Amino acid sequence: DVKFFGDTASAYMLWDASADDLILGGAAGLSVNGTALVTGVLTTTAATVSNGGGQFNGAINVGVDDTGYDVKFFGATSGAYMHWDQSADDLVLGVGSELVIGTTASAQLLGGGIYIDSGGYAAITLKKGASNTGHAIDFNDESNALQYRIATNVASGGENLLFCNGATPALQLTAAGDLVFLTGSDILTTTLGSNNIRIGLDAGDNILSGGNQNVAVGDYAGTAITTGDGNTAVGYNALASEDTGGSDTAIGHSALANKDKNNDTFNTALGHSAGISTTSASANTFIGGQAGYYATTAQHSVFMGYNSGFGVDGTPLTGDNNVAIGSAAGKDLQGVAHSNVFVGHNAGTEVTVGFENTLIGHLAGDDLTNSDRNTAVGAYALHTNTLGQYNTAVGYGALNTANHATATNAYNVAVGYSAGQSVSTGTNNTLIGGLAGDGLTTAANNTAVGYSALSAALAGTSCTAIGLSALALATGNENTALGVNAGNVITSGTNNLIIGVNADPSAATSTNQMVMGREVTGSGDNTFTFGAGTSDSAIANGADSISQPSDQRYKEEIADATAGLAFIKDLRPVTFKWKKEKDLPTSHRAYVEGSETRTMNDSTNHGFIAQEVKTAIDAHSEIKDGFNMWSTDDQADGGRQRLAGGALVPILVKAIQEQNALIEALTARIAVLEG
Repeated sequence: DVKFFGDTASAYMLWDASADDLILGGAAGLSVNGTALVTGVLTTTAATVSNGGGQFNGAINVGVDDTGYDVKFFGATSGAYMHWDQSADDLVLGVGSELVIGTTASAQLLGGGIYIDSGGYAAITLKKGASNTGHAIDFNDESNALQYRIATNVASGGENLLFCNGATPALQLTAAGDLVFLTGSDILTTTLGSNNIRIGLDAGDNILSGGNQNVAVGDYAGTAITTGDGNTAVGYNALASEDTGGSDTAIGHSALANKDKNNDTFNTALGHSAGISTTSASANTFIGGQAGYYATTAQHSVFMGYNSGFGVDGTPLTGDNNVAIGSAAGKDLQGVAHSNVFVGHNAGTEVTVGFENTLIGHLAGDDLTNSDRNTAVGAYALHTNTLGQYNTAVGYGALNTANHATATNAYNVAVGYSAGQSVSTGTNNTLIGGLAGDGLTTAANNTAVGYSALSAALAGTSCTAIGLSALALATGNENTALGVNAGNVITSGTNNLIIGVNADPSAATSTNQMVMGREVTGSGDNTFTFGAGTSDSAIANGADSISQPSDQRYKEEIADATAGLAFIKDLRPVTFKWKKEKDLPTSHRAYVEGSETRTMNDSTNHGFIAQEVKTAIDAHSEIKDGFNMWSTDDQADGGRQRLAGGALVPILVKAIQEQNALIEALTARIAVLEG
């Protein structure tokens, strides 16, 4: 054995011959000077080397390249170590160990973590724990620029990713997955223009100086925009062709994808492929998947709903001012079709090049093709019509089955629930009211106003029915009825005029009857009957006098009249002319100030004076209260007095009888005297 002692007690170096080991004992250390220390020069089989230290002033290699050895460094804390694991080529820090990089430990070391310090400020901080202070990850520049916090109770809440401006949070990703732009934060995307936002592959990638306030979100959205302003493109390929145009809004896959016009066009497209074929059009609104799909240069149009205003491949829509709202509304619009309004599912769905049609309601006018100026409002209104024009149908099922297979100016009007619902090829019909004219088929020139008016199956023409159920059963031609249930007994009758509630001709097959008055019944063909109920009068066509009911079965208290010659003798027949209108009582409606026109006529007339007749009536008690020769208009200020000459007939008959009796008596006396 060889043992070397130094100046320090218990410090020595020993060569142990029995073990072939070199031992540094006590406080002895090993100092190696030079540029390199090569392992393998000193070999020991000892398990540990302790109680000493060493300083290496050169490079240290443990093993050689591609052949390594484990190296393990222990510290003062149990379980804390640094280990080079040669089998995994990993540097391992044991539990409790930390890695500190920097010249100044200005930041506190909390738990296990990594500190990279520069100039006294933490550049990276990794923290583990749940303290109320500190951070989980900090990328710092004098203050926290990026914070990732996994602990709860930190300043901004639990489990957050914060991007900060200085010490002020600006962007937060919460534990719930929400991305929050905090107060005062903005999204700014670098472009040559100003105030543009671009998100997505090649989105708005060609914006130049002068292209401002554009938003492009989605791959290739607004990819062609250069100097256009105020465009919004959201969705794959949305507004992909526009370059210098502005003020367009395209939201959806390929919305307005081919739009390219060099000025502000104010188009709005929302939906997959909405307005995809639009090129140079302006002021359009397309909302819905494939809405306005083939509208190329059409302008000032509104299409809302899936396939609304879709169009036809090869025949693009160029007409303007169309409105189609509803799934497949106006789906086949093409060419120069213009100024149409379609609202409702499939409303006007087959209209091609028609113009100025207004079709509102589910399946309203859905079979119209090349037809113009029709109006249909209500589900199934004008449902089956194809080429008929100038029709107006308002109400559920109005003109439902109208169907002109050739271009026809039909001029039908139907307003009301199922009004004219059976009209097929009829024309010039006006039907207003629920079920009005609902039985008409090929009929023409008819007018029905009122519920169920002119409701029977009718191929005839020129009937007019106004009032609930007026002419409800009529199938004949040229009947006219005015009033509730007026003429509702007529079936095949023709040429009748019926006016009044429940007024009817004498039979269902009546012809040429005129009936006027509430519940009046006609007296026969070719007559005019008027009155109220059973109090009526009638005159045969071509006759010169009016008849009235005189049936003995309607009379009682029958007695011989006594008024006769004496009354007649008190009447004064006169001739006269009517006064001028300016000379009439000013309170009467017939008065016209300054008028030189005579009332009634300019002739010299024969007649009586009403006031004188009234005096004669009052002077004869035999005149009964039912005598209606004299009357007066019912006016507060004293109306005109009237005379009915026909009332004199019974009295004249009585006077003649009296005179005849006198003549017979005188004749008898003369005969006696002469005999």
